[in-house]
Amino acid sequence: MNMQNGFFRLLVLCLALGASSCSPPDALDTVQLPDTYPLDLDHQAPGPDLAAWGTDLEAALALSEESCRPVLALYRDAGAGGLTAQPLMAEAAEDLFVPLVLPADTAEDGSACRIFDAGANELIPRAAVVETPGELARLMIAAREAGEEPVPQWLQLVAAENGAAERRMLSLAMFCFWEGEAKLGNLDGVLATRSGMMGDDEVVEVVYDPEVLEFDELVDSAQGMDCASAVYAHTAGDLSLAHDLVGDAAKPAPARAELVADDQVKYALKRTAMAHLPLTPMQATKMNADIRLEANPRRWLSPRQLLMLDSIKRLLEEDPAALDDFSPPGKLSLLAEYQSRLEQRLDR
Repeated sequence: MNMQNGFFRLLVLCLALGASSCSPPDALDTVQLPDTYPLDLDHQAPGPDLAAWGTDLEAALALSEESCRPVLALYRDAGAGGLTAQPLMAEAAEDLFVPLVLPADTAEDGSACRIFDAGANELIPRAAVVETPGELARLMIAAREAGEEPVPQWLQLVAAENGAAERRMLSLAMFCFWEGEAKLGNLDGVLATRSGMMGDDEVVEVVYDPEVLEFDELVDSAQGMDCASAVYAHTAGDLSLAHDLVGDAAKPAPARAELVADDQVKYALKRTAMAHLPLTPMQATKMNADIRLEANPRRWLSPRQLLMLDSIKRLLEEDPAALDDFSPPGKLSLLAEYQSRLEQRLDR
């Protein structure tokens, strides 16, 4: 009888104060999440230039005439400033252009970069500032388009991977992260993926460019692919957005997913000879998706990488264990060192 009396007293109090006053506190109000994403912005790490930059304008113009490649001229007092520290950027500069570095005070209007043909005719407007590989890659693309030359898909990837003004992260749970990493990695705007665990959930961490792929588009796409049984948000703002979209399936994420065995990440790619190539994180993401979805992963490879792949296949035919210790580091700043080590092994 006392329990019944207590219940009725509570009911009367709720009616007096309003039902919302007796509801449990909103779980989102009690969650403490940071305002920034736990991202490793490795693409911003400086490094020595790999491209062979010339310093003689007349020689560059002559080579441009001979090779039918436009001159890519940087005006800097300390070399190219690490703009071609990544292997793919160096390949683009050397094989698609005639790279040239000139003293900054020789630029007539203070330009930082010019791209012109053998007759010194500008292909695109001069750039006042070029500080990142992404900015340089976009200028390369603009010059190729202005010259009515095809833009290789691998160069488009370089521009996307290095040129995103902002990067965000969302972790999505699904039945199998092998499938999830392939399906999510295939989305436009996804820059990188990584399989992992959050509690008992298999998840895929997705790093994406919000200017290409908005938050709600990512979540909707993931739901349509059965890759969002739970949506783990890494920031307080994303948790609120996720709750509006998926309700109780929205959960606060720990800083990062728990690592799984290396051969479980990019599962489809790891079972091919291409896994040994010096791939950027975005290349690995897109190629893993293509292999799993039975598309063409070679479209993301540069000409130099395709030649290296042929050498890798020949070596593995002779000795299947020859490259067991060769796996790309997954960091742009370490790719050049890995590529050099791999080339030395292939040249033996």
